[in-house]
Amino acid sequence: MNKTHFEEFVKSNEKDLRRIRNTYFPFIKERMITGYNIHMKEYPFENAEFILSYLHANLKPNDRHLRELSDILSRECSLEKIVFTNGRVINRSEILQREADYLTVPNWDDPQDMRYFTLEGDELSRDDAKKLEVVIGESLQYNLLIRLSNEIDLRNIVNVFKKYAPKYNLDRKGNSTKFKNKDAIFDAWYVPMLFFSTKVKKPKDFIDFLTVKQFNIAEIIGEKPVNFSTLVRKKAKYLKENLQTLDIPFKVNKRYVLRLAVSNYIDA
Repeated sequence: MNKTHFEEFVKSNEKDLRRIRNTYFPFIKERMITGYNIHMKEYPFENAEFILSYLHANLKPNDRHLRELSDILSRECSLEKIVFTNGRVINRSEILQREADYLTVPNWDDPQDMRYFTLEGDELSRDDAKKLEVVIGESLQYNLLIRLSNEIDLRNIVNVFKKYAPKYNLDRKGNSTKFKNKDAIFDAWYVPMLFFSTKVKKPKDFIDFLTVKQFNIAEIIGEKPVNFSTLVRKKAKYLKENLQTLDIPFKVNKRYVLRLAVSNYIDA
């Protein structure tokens, strides 16, 4: 598959990526954050009542994970199949490419093209990385956005993700039951990264989602503005103080993250 414009753009600006690593890897080392994403732009659905985000490494057009997920959403939620048109996705869905840097451990099924770094920012081979207890992985990944106009549709689609996206079954509160999920689609993750934003209050029915703060920072790569974002809960105050100390401007927005992703990753 030919490289995308975003992929070429990122790979051709290693100097700026190194500067960003040098700035933010210490935050990962201190566990203020567990990782971050870099997008070319912020969310494109400013006027949506709800925006559901699903982060995964395998959301390219030919990826089996995306094909199976798209078929299920079309069948069970009447959501139009996710079809690419000139690099974008039609109707109320869109997939954004993201440069993802995050803590990873040896038993995770990382993308084949993932680069690995120590917590101090030194690059490692894949074999050496798998010998360590924890390292930072970096790779091109994806963010599936789904625009929704009411909480009934949001609840229905969330239930579908909870049924098919995790490797182990989830209970009503969004915790893992430790029972292997017989309905899991190909490349389901142990901890699905699922969250939503809304212009209104969090619906009362969503006890399976916890309130988290998303820090957004305007960064520069290749002399172009990009959006750096990270999800934080317990360490939000600590992160805010450190960003202010370094004179790094930021914005904070509320996000509502699947409980399992918070307890087993963001706050772990």
